[in-house]
Amino acid sequence: MMESFSINAFSPILLAKAIEEFIAKDFDFNFASISARVGSIGDN
Repeated sequence: MMESFSINAFSPILLAKAIEEFIAKDFDFNFASISARVGSIGDN
C-alpha cells in the first residue's frame, strides 16, 4: 500500500514542487494530476 501511495500521491507533488521554480510568479498556472483505475490489469 505504501508503494502505491508513494507512486500515486508523492510523485505528482514532487513534480509540481520541482517545476514551481520555473513558472513566473505573475503567470496564471494550474497543475493537475489525473489518475484512473481503468488502467489497472488487476481491476479489469
